[in-house]
Amino acid sequence: MSNTYLPFKSQIIKIIPHTTIDYTFLMEYKGDVKPGQFFEVSIPKYGESPISVSEIGEGYIGLTIRRVGLVTNTIHELQEGGVLFLRGPYGNGFDINLFKSKEIIVAAGGMG
Repeated sequence: MSNTYLPFKSQIIKIIPHTTIDYTFLMEYKGDVKPGQFFEVSIPKYGESPISVSEIGEGYIGLTIRRVGLVTNTIHELQEGGVLFLRGPYGNGFDINLFKSKEIIVAAGGMG
């Protein structure tokens, strides 16, 4: 059993720019994660920010990050192959199979 309170290194596989301030970072990740969960993303000496998971793939997760402050500005300066520290996943998430073939309403705030 892993300790979700301990940060671990994750390499940036790919950076996908959407706007000048919104990028998706595909991060190496091997583990269970559900839609609706988030990670604490950190850079030593700069701090950490809670970031929602925007994509789940085989061996990676996507984190869409907007430049809004010291930590997120510093993250945007990194290149593919760089490293971020992650803690998590946090939150309960949800099982998408419960919603298949049903009408749903999605309300979100921020970049989540």
